[in-house]
Amino acid sequence: GALGQVATLQYFAVAAMIPTAIWAVIGTAAAREIAFPLAYLFFMVPIGQFLVPWLMELTAEFTVWTARLSGVSVYKDGLFFTIPSGSFKIVEACSGLRMLIASLAVGVLFAHLVFRSWSKRILFMAAIVIMSLIANTIRAYIVVMIAYYRGMDAVADHITLGYVVFGAVLVVTLAVGSRFADADPADETGPGNASPPEVQPSLWPALLAGSAIVTIVLSTPVAVGALQARAASHPAAPAVLLPMAVADWRGPVDASPGWAPQFSGYDKAYSGNYTRGLDAVDVFVISYARQKQGAELINSENRLFDADHWTQLSHGSGVFESAGGSINYLQDELQGSSGDKRLVRYWYVVDGDPRYRPAAIKLQEFMNSLLGRPTPESLVAISATFRDEPARAPEALDAFIRDVYANTYPLE
Repeated sequence: GALGQVATLQYFAVAAMIPTAIWAVIGTAAAREIAFPLAYLFFMVPIGQFLVPWLMELTAEFTVWTARLSGVSVYKDGLFFTIPSGSFKIVEACSGLRMLIASLAVGVLFAHLVFRSWSKRILFMAAIVIMSLIANTIRAYIVVMIAYYRGMDAVADHITLGYVVFGAVLVVTLAVGSRFADADPADETGPGNASPPEVQPSLWPALLAGSAIVTIVLSTPVAVGALQARAASHPAAPAVLLPMAVADWRGPVDASPGWAPQFSGYDKAYSGNYTRGLDAVDVFVISYARQKQGAELINSENRLFDADHWTQLSHGSGVFESAGGSINYLQDELQGSSGDKRLVRYWYVVDGDPRYRPAAIKLQEFMNSLLGRPTPESLVAISATFRDEPARAPEALDAFIRDVYANTYPLE
């Protein structure tokens, strides 16, 4: 995790150290008896951020659907929707991720304590996940209906409402689940018939396991530091620059498009505007000479846009085909607070080659770190605005990639 700058793997490793150390000390037989509480420790690992875009879209769709069923006139545009009394925007806090994780944690504990059958446990956990999604939708629906009947000022503070709805749905779900509880095996066999397995404590395995854990914990930072120092000793690779204009394109010229990727810790950043007739394309290049914590190209905190001013309407991927090959890219459609829309295509340049899969980039970073080599990386983002002619933006970006970037590096 440290070599690949993957924080989630580091969190999992730290969480795994506790049950592993306990297992090593008390032995397999005793650890098997407390396997659930040991495994439950993994709920302290912060994960799930990748679900946020999907949850936001789900919340928007179901909120608009239920509001229309109630007779409310709703106009929806991506994550924005408008009712007669005002406008709403689904943001990350509205996704219900925290509600989902909390429900799952409670549901797993409840299923372990109440059910003996694995089929019942799995069904209950699936049910509580579904109910948490429904609860988040109900919360959003109630907010919209209150705003519809009483005005937008009445929903200025709707956080408390979310807690109340979540608590009510959770209590109802647990109450229904308790009606299908399995009998306790101790009650069926009678008191005193069941006895815990005898555990013969042994000092030497505990000492050996403890020594191994301490050795790993102390030696890992040293090894990682040595590899990172070796990578840092290599000369920095040249940064990816703005491309030169070719064909009928003019630029780059300085511009303030009102949009910029929100990345941190980078070494170099360039931006420019290119024009060809009525077509205008904005280009941003953000480069990292070396990867380190807080200064990495692939990071969950990096954003392609400022969430205070832009909303993601759609996300996808595509491929540009040409006679020389193809180039894959990711694509976002954004809408600004003023109503302007922007189509953004972006890819990453790793060791001079275009890439678009974050997982593959992280793997390449890890392999380079093992070899003590730096991994120069860059983000290349090109965008075009549109309002009344949505087809014009992709046409302009296709032409720009064909004329400019097809000559920058070999297409795959």
